[in-house]
Amino acid sequence: MATASFGLLLGIIGDQTVFLPSLTSGSTASARLALFVPVIVTAALMFCIESRLYSPEVSGTRRTTSLDAALTITVVIICATIGYAVGQPAAGRNVLFLTGLMLTARVIIGKAAVMAPIAWLLTVLFVGFRTANDPYPWTVVPEPADAPYAAAAALIMFTAGLSCLLRTARNAA
Repeated sequence: MATASFGLLLGIIGDQTVFLPSLTSGSTASARLALFVPVIVTAALMFCIESRLYSPEVSGTRRTTSLDAALTITVVIICATIGYAVGQPAAGRNVLFLTGLMLTARVIIGKAAVMAPIAWLLTVLFVGFRTANDPYPWTVVPEPADAPYAAAAALIMFTAGLSCLLRTARNAA
């Protein structure tokens, strides 16, 4: 359902932009509305990963962390495909980056990591722009789809998040 909502919203929003205040540029920053769409996917993914029945998962023979990783990879691939299909390939990269960020933050703050993508987006919007349409390279998310450093950063962040998902124990409750 989240991936369908992702595709539907990307198709509806298209390249619409909004002007938001920026603390570093001293004016407003132009942000594409599509920057916020990956939050739907990351929140749904976190809900799926954190939903559990502790006793059956601990006593079972299936490795639930492997299934969680497979689900995560599948969702990211579907979102990247949808992004390319609707003409917004940067949206797939942003899902990759924000999912990795969320999974990495999950090691430290647990379920509250669902807010990490939102916190990143707000940080980018408020302090991530040199001028109205010129984001800093560290921001990753508002960069154009053909920026190789943004793709590399997204891939590194997703790899880190996936390894955190596979290497850390799931907490009871």
